[in-house]
Amino acid sequence: MNVTRLRVRTPARDQGCVEMADEVFNREGFAAMPRIAGPNRVYTPRASTRSSIALWWGIAVTIDGDSRGQCNFELEPVSPSEDERCGLTCTLTPAPGFNDITRKMAGLLNDAFRGHAEE
Repeated sequence: MNVTRLRVRTPARDQGCVEMADEVFNREGFAAMPRIAGPNRVYTPRASTRSSIALWWGIAVTIDGDSRGQCNFELEPVSPSEDERCGLTCTLTPAPGFNDITRKMAGLLNDAFRGHAEE
């Protein structure tokens, strides 16, 4: 099974790209993984207040904004390597079992910005 990688381009908007992505994912029960710095995020389903990637999958989102206020998002379902000893240094790899939820989240980002989604 192939992994879905989706891109969403949005028109200009006053709200920042990262803030809008956080809002959309939070509304759907996801949280940004801690210790991932910068505009790139990994969102995981909230399992508890202490878990980061407790369910062993998430959606990696690369977020780029431009000087005109447009946002570009690239979403891909991921899971950490199978070595549980790696802790926060786990390598993330594509997770093909989560394509449908990744498509749903791309659609919600698209709707939030009224952007254009492409696969």
